[in-house]
Amino acid sequence: ENIEAHVISILFKDGSLYSVVEDMLEKNSFGWVPFGNIYEAICDVVESDLYPDIDTVAHNLERKNLLNSLTIPATKITGREALDYLKDMDSSPDLIENYAFQISELRGGRQLAALADKMKKNLESGKRPIEILAMMDYESGKISAYVGSPSQNTRTSKDVAENNIKQFQDTLNGKSRYIETGLKFWDEFAGGIAPRFYLIASEQNEGKST
Repeated sequence: ENIEAHVISILFKDGSLYSVVEDMLEKNSFGWVPFGNIYEAICDVVESDLYPDIDTVAHNLERKNLLNSLTIPATKITGREALDYLKDMDSSPDLIENYAFQISELRGGRQLAALADKMKKNLESGKRPIEILAMMDYESGKISAYVGSPSQNTRTSKDVAENNIKQFQDTLNGKSRYIETGLKFWDEFAGGIAPRFYLIASEQNEGKST
């Protein structure tokens, strides 16, 4: 049976297990839209400091006008009966973390397939290889971060902060001329962002961003 359905079923049986999967899953993790909507409702209930049982989740879905249109894939079971069907499934709470991991892996696979299709369409539309590679570099980095794979193109916030502090200290100690902004022409003109700072001001729509 569908592992996404099993995760929902387990959470209906024991809402406290939400803490096991809250950092692993989100609405878009689910390939089946109905299950994604149910999971989002569970998240909403928890964020409202309520216990995520079948009744509170049903109320949340009804408030969003999603309950009556809810249908279990490959069945004709809809609405509140669909929620009851999910709760009554034979699901093992001990497997919820394993299920959540599999759902994350499947989402990563869908994202890679979508990226490959996007690359193909960009090639067919005549985009330059360098543009396509830049897009792939950015998008694949996001996928790597989601599935927990190390990437040379992504860094943690801790690494970025430590690097910025080191660069600032090197500048103060005379080891570097300035802190780079990433805009070469500006660094050469203004000396980076240290030791001098520049404030750019103008009226709205007069080119501050440019």
